[in-house]
Amino acid sequence: MSEDDLDAAGVGAVLAELRRRSGLTGHQLGERVGMSQAKISKIESGVTVPKTRDVIALARALEAPAAVVRRLVDRTESAQESFGAWRDIGSPSRRANSEIAALEQQATEIRTLSFAGPSGLLHTESYARAVIGEYTRPLRPDDRPGEPLAIVGAVTDRVRRQEILADPGKVFLFLIFETALLHQVAKPAVMLGQVERIREVAAQENAIVRVLRFDAPLEYPPLHDFELVDGKAAIVDTMTTTVVTRDQSELQVYRRVYESLYRQATPDIEPILNRYALRYAELARAEAGTSSAPAAMDLLGSPEDGPAQP
Repeated sequence: MSEDDLDAAGVGAVLAELRRRSGLTGHQLGERVGMSQAKISKIESGVTVPKTRDVIALARALEAPAAVVRRLVDRTESAQESFGAWRDIGSPSRRANSEIAALEQQATEIRTLSFAGPSGLLHTESYARAVIGEYTRPLRPDDRPGEPLAIVGAVTDRVRRQEILADPGKVFLFLIFETALLHQVAKPAVMLGQVERIREVAAQENAIVRVLRFDAPLEYPPLHDFELVDGKAAIVDTMTTTVVTRDQSELQVYRRVYESLYRQATPDIEPILNRYALRYAELARAEAGTSSAPAAMDLLGSPEDGPAQP
């Protein structure tokens, strides 16, 4: 690869070309340097900004000339500086859950915005198992199901994070888009339990839940879910990883978006929760047979408190 080609290509593209020239697969290269094939793929495709030590290890394993290694290191460090406001804390796994839990433990105010699904702080165990077990499948090679023990560990960690909800010294503001209730990412009975869990948390003195209805005019389009921890850090989930920033200019943007959408959301959440509780109760009844209907419908309360019409 010429110097002109090196300057024009990104670090990942250079490493991918070096690997192809060496005749190695991503799996074979991973065995040489102690990395997963998935991690190498993310580096080569530019999905993630690699660590300097990883670039050095890969370049040397591919027998790149010393001058090329130095150029790759310089390019990597330059990219890290431009991406310095953000720190990758890993995929939806036990490591990411652990770091998020540490941030939440230290906080006095936590604000979450949930577009795709309810915040992890609101998940029931069954809902968390469905999300982690099935909806992280694209992160795994060959679209395979996750390892049962790994899923159990991740679910346990996510549920354990919720212990902070009982701390009266903390304040929680949950902003939930109606789409988070509509998206059926688990069986109807599990979705019904998740709706009731949101209702349960909303009744706590230290928690406020607002729902942004479908018909609400939006100043800002919802791009992704995020969590603000004391206004000092933002936690953002992407398709492949979880990142954290403490950069004030970044946080100002997230605070501004949150405050705007929070004002547009309704605190009158009971009719909305009732509507989705009824929806999932009816789906659960259809799935399990009519004998399950009374137990499901009992969760909705008395008829006069029934669901508002859409």
